[in-house]
Amino acid sequence: MLEKHQHCNYCTHQEKNVFKGTLCGLTHEKPNFNKTCPKIQWSTLLSKKIAAVHTLNASLEKDQLYTYVKTILLIVLAMSMGLALSAYVQTEEFIRLTSEGFAVKSYKIYAIPVSLVAAMIILVLYAVKSFVNYLKAKKEANQKKQQLDTLLQLYGISFRKAVELSEEKNGIEQLNSLTKINGIS
Repeated sequence: MLEKHQHCNYCTHQEKNVFKGTLCGLTHEKPNFNKTCPKIQWSTLLSKKIAAVHTLNASLEKDQLYTYVKTILLIVLAMSMGLALSAYVQTEEFIRLTSEGFAVKSYKIYAIPVSLVAAMIILVLYAVKSFVNYLKAKKEANQKKQQLDTLLQLYGISFRKAVELSEEKNGIEQLNSLTKINGIS
């Protein structure tokens, strides 16, 4: 469900008031309409917003495979470090040194296991954090797209979008979004 002020975000009549929030520039009051505003006048921001929302979604779709593969590789790397740690603590020398009481006197014997455990924890935390951040960004982008699509549908506005990937510039692939809007009077 769209809030009334979300309609105003794309209207040239919108006014912002620190105390009252979004106001209609025609009535100087809070938006007051049932489903759609009969006096809405679309600003140039509409096509920019459509382009931005669809470009963001296309960019996240493009990054999806990279994010999943990175997360899996980091977790596999952490698991392999765990296997290396397991193999190290089962070596005869490690068992002999720890059973003779030597390790209690020398902290150096524990440097490798502690370092591996710390590295494993860091890798897993980084993998999970980047994956969660991606999912959060994807969810927010989908919500923005759904809100915009709902608003445009209410007013009978259709658009044709074309999001394309252009060549790399300065090592960064550029996403271009072209939007043609129909139904705005």
